[in-house]
Amino acid sequence: MLSFAARIWSFFGSILNNLATFFGSLINHAVSAISGFFSSLGSAISGMFSWLYNGLQSLVQWLWDHFVALINAIFAPIFAVIHAFFYFVEQLVKLLGLLVQVMLALVHLLFSFIVGFITTLGGLGYSGQTPTLPGGFSADMGHMVAVLGDLQLNKLAYVCLFAIWIGTAVTVIKMASTFGMGGGGE
Repeated sequence: MLSFAARIWSFFGSILNNLATFFGSLINHAVSAISGFFSSLGSAISGMFSWLYNGLQSLVQWLWDHFVALINAIFAPIFAVIHAFFYFVEQLVKLLGLLVQVMLALVHLLFSFIVGFITTLGGLGYSGQTPTLPGGFSADMGHMVAVLGDLQLNKLAYVCLFAIWIGTAVTVIKMASTFGMGGGGE
């Protein structure tokens, strides 16, 4: 009997062992399937939120870029008008500066002309004496002064001297204005 009981016990033990192994394997597979399901569900939810975050980020970036472009389009003409106004003011100040320089140069030129004219007229004087020249020319000059005095050409000599001085002054003014304005004395 003992061997029968041991066989039955062995038979039921192997059935219980097989059932335990089967249920253990079944539970293992069920836990693995549930774990895989929740892992896949978590991955899907994470992917969905990542996709949603990236979509919102690109939408906000697109809106910001178009907002900046709109602001630039609105204010660009205003900034261009302000820039043009300040450019005009700058050029006007430069022009006024040049006009002041020209006016000062003209005043200086007129003053120099008047001083030169007064100096020249002050230097025109006749003392009635012959000029002191070297010995060889003194006698000839004395004869010329006497002849010119008799012909009354000494007054014409003063007029010619004045005309030569004015011609020289005009030539100097022309040359100075040519050099002063960037010409080259052509």
